[in-house]
Amino acid sequence: MKTRIIALIIATVGLASILLTYPFLFAQTTNFTLPTRSGTCLGKGASFTMPLTVNELTNVLAWQVNVTYTPVSVNLTSFTLGSSFTGSNVWTASVNRTGTVIIGFTYEKGATITTTSTTTLVTFTFKTLVKNAAASFHIVLSSEDSSSGTMLLGPMPTDTQTYTTTDGSLSCGLSPGP
Repeated sequence: MKTRIIALIIATVGLASILLTYPFLFAQTTNFTLPTRSGTCLGKGASFTMPLTVNELTNVLAWQVNVTYTPVSVNLTSFTLGSSFTGSNVWTASVNRTGTVIIGFTYEKGATITTTSTTTLVTFTFKTLVKNAAASFHIVLSSEDSSSGTMLLGPMPTDTQTYTTTDGSLSCGLSPGP
């Protein structure tokens, strides 16, 4: 009888462990992506958008993104959070300096987001400062800047999640004239 109780306890603990870790068994590493816009020839003063997306999120409570860009070619004019990151019980903060934008987001009251769909975190709107602008858009890693780099937190505020990044660019690609 005692052996059965011990076996039942072990089986219960094992099943609970499996159920608690099941959502993480198939989770991919989150990839932050900015688009590459090659062959995009814009006049001086033209506006264009750069959505920052992720391929999936697992129990994310908060995130911070740090994006640098080529300030001699483009200027950040605004940004809009993705639809999953607006509404009540959210908190955001941002810093916009020439060539750098940092945006922080957190759910309040312990809420998190889990999705396997591509999700827009934020859409940046830029204005070209020169005709046929060429610009690089770099997602700053936490290993490059431990306090202001890009990060994902959750399900607890102290749980740092791993991620990868794909930087973006804008280029015209016109051949030089004769």
